[in-house]
Amino acid sequence: MKQAILSILLGISTVLSFAGEIDIQADISARFFPNANIQADKNSGSLEFFVDARRDFDKGRLELELISRFDNSDVGRNVIEPRQAYYNLNFDDVDFFLGFRQVFWGVAESRNVVDIVNQTDGSANAGNEAKLGAPGVSIEKTFGDFIFQGFYLSNFRERTFNDQHGHPSNGLSIADAIYENPNGRNSNDLAFRVSTYFEETDVALSYFSGTARTPIFNRSQAQIIIPYYLNQEHVGIEAQFTGEEWLLKLEHVGGSRGNENFSSMIGGFEYTRYGILDSTTDLGFIGEYQYSDAFQSSFQDDLVSGLRWVLNDTQNTNILFLTSVDLEFDEAFYSLSAESRITDSSKLAFNVKVYNSSESKGPLMAFDDDDEVEIRLSAFF
Repeated sequence: MKQAILSILLGISTVLSFAGEIDIQADISARFFPNANIQADKNSGSLEFFVDARRDFDKGRLELELISRFDNSDVGRNVIEPRQAYYNLNFDDVDFFLGFRQVFWGVAESRNVVDIVNQTDGSANAGNEAKLGAPGVSIEKTFGDFIFQGFYLSNFRERTFNDQHGHPSNGLSIADAIYENPNGRNSNDLAFRVSTYFEETDVALSYFSGTARTPIFNRSQAQIIIPYYLNQEHVGIEAQFTGEEWLLKLEHVGGSRGNENFSSMIGGFEYTRYGILDSTTDLGFIGEYQYSDAFQSSFQDDLVSGLRWVLNDTQNTNILFLTSVDLEFDEAFYSLSAESRITDSSKLAFNVKVYNSSESKGPLMAFDDDDEVEIRLSAFF
């Protein structure tokens, strides 16, 4: 742990040496697993640093976002890397980017099938929200009400996984990944997106050609999991209607992965009642349907519902509860997230995840011992 802390401090010192502006976030978290199997971790603690720095030059800006995570029991979570490290050059009304970038595509709450540029940091314990930086070159340009984005991604980032004794994990070791692309990690992916709006509706059309971000998993005779990344090409569409109280959302991608065609979609709504019971709090009702016929998809036919409670207080307190029910198998996933600011420079978060499966062939059976309670304290500098 001492070596990890020294590496963190060295990275922060390096950033401070060139940064014009800098923000630092430090997180300390404790995770508990009440149903952990005998061979799995019963609890774990982690320390994370996020360093976000930027510096302006005559013809552009340098952006740097570093993450350093150390877990006392799950080595799969340990990471020191740049999530973003790029130079942004503005030439007339065109923005060029060179380096590691993160972008977000999508409108849905529970999952984003169109969000394809960045790889998921699977060991970050943040669902699909934590992403890895994507190395490459990108461009953005505005044409009236239209925004064009283009990406050339030179190298592929493999998904991170927890240690075999960590959570979530199926207790098996993960082998080195293999690829359908003969160039392996030299994937040379391409991604494009055009977005615009019509009155209350935002729409976007995207295209991707490269290595699929989600691997399929094969099991060797030695009971080792081998991630296999197929080639993927698809067209995506996203749309969101924004009314006074309603949000209507849709995401869909369709194309080919390997030698098979696939289709994935998420659609739904969020209805918000503002100032409930003559108070300052808002209550949102969430409903979404997830469908995918892709091989080994974890959301083939799922119904998601939830509540979002925003107190609008000085502590920015909010609570989100989601439940996902598999309509094909007898299983469900529940999550509860709550956070509130303690001081102007700190906040406390509480997260609970519960997996409920009674089917041996259901996709959630592998997580039968991964129920989790997390407490996280964040400080901002």
